[in-house]
Amino acid sequence: MDKVAISELIGKVVQVAVVVAAVKLNLGFDWIMSSLLLYMIVTFFIVFVWSRKYIRFKMHFDFGYWKEFLKESLPMGIATIIAFLYFKMDTILLSVMRGSGDVGIYNAAYKVLENITFFPAMVVGLVLPLMSANIFTDRKNFEDISNKTFKFFIILVVPIVIGTLFLSEGIINLIGGAGFAESASVLRIIVFSLAFIFFGNFFNTILIVGNLQKKLMLVLGLAAIINIVANVIFIPKFSYVAAAYVSVVTEMAVVVLTAYLVVRKIKYVPKIEKIPGIIMGALFMAAFLLVFKGFNFFFLALGSAATYFLFLWAFKVIKTSEIMSLISKKGVEEYEPIP
Repeated sequence: MDKVAISELIGKVVQVAVVVAAVKLNLGFDWIMSSLLLYMIVTFFIVFVWSRKYIRFKMHFDFGYWKEFLKESLPMGIATIIAFLYFKMDTILLSVMRGSGDVGIYNAAYKVLENITFFPAMVVGLVLPLMSANIFTDRKNFEDISNKTFKFFIILVVPIVIGTLFLSEGIINLIGGAGFAESASVLRIIVFSLAFIFFGNFFNTILIVGNLQKKLMLVLGLAAIINIVANVIFIPKFSYVAAAYVSVVTEMAVVVLTAYLVVRKIKYVPKIEKIPGIIMGALFMAAFLLVFKGFNFFFLALGSAATYFLFLWAFKVIKTSEIMSLISKKGVEEYEPIP
């Protein structure tokens, strides 16, 4: 992973350098857009060269395997397209029914959601191989990995929601400036959609490793229908406020339905530990934000986060050994590579 991170960093440095050069030399918008392509090329080349230390790649064509692979992955492909459609449909309908002004206010808040949704997807992507390797062979290990992931998401979601409720004005001002002040109220709604996305990713992944991709496709299809119908009904009257609430309801429906399938089909119920400690940490975080509410935005953001995690440690929700495992390789080395 250190090599992957280094390659990503080098690629990003190249991208920024090209953007700066394009602006300074007045090379035009095409060069700025091309910086993304150059970043990907550089990152790919470095990763490819380093990966050859472990595996020698050759081009092979196995059309029989392709057919079987596409057959198995088709439900996931359809599900991904459906999820993308309802994720963007509110913005499209807003532009059609209300106009660019309302779209701008909504998107300033939605940008926060878009920039964080990659994180839960990344986390479940990292644990997916471990879940997949254990779900049918080592049930105890599967449940242990799943419970730790679920706990991790709860620990992250709580400060995100609380921090956003208190600091939405500062966040919007940082992203869009004073002209988007109305977006702060939208952000306070949208943040709950973000919270549900974390757990939606969690249950979606369990359905995938449990070979229930077709069920997942149906759930996301139903969510898309709910999203589109509700937006068509409510956006003309309530504009971006309706779009925000519909987004929350849609993501909540995904979590409820996928959780139901996981419990019924896979017989797994997440075990939530140390909830009182998490609640106390959240209360102390909220108290910090109330007491120092007139202070600088960055002080409030960093100070409240530090307060939350300090009290999690004090109430033994997070152990010192768990913190140390994040900054050392020992925590990773406990797991054997999956063949």
